[in-house]
Amino acid sequence: MDQHDCIQEKRLDRIESDLEKEAKKHEDLRKTINGKLDQIYKAIQTGDDKNLKYIFLVVGMFLGALISVIGFFIAYIK
Repeated sequence: MDQHDCIQEKRLDRIESDLEKEAKKHEDLRKTINGKLDQIYKAIQTGDDKNLKYIFLVVGMFLGALISVIGFFIAYIK
């Protein structure tokens, strides 16, 4: 058989090359997105720790105020 330059073969080579480039772009995009998501997750974790601290602070203040009000009512009644 004679070898010949097939137009379809060149086209397939170009398509394969384009697919490889697109795959690399997608991989780079995936790495970028994962990096951004990791940063967001770290920020959320830091924020959660601070929020938890503030929640305990507010609950503690509320309980302290409630105990103080009950103490004033008991002192006022007696």
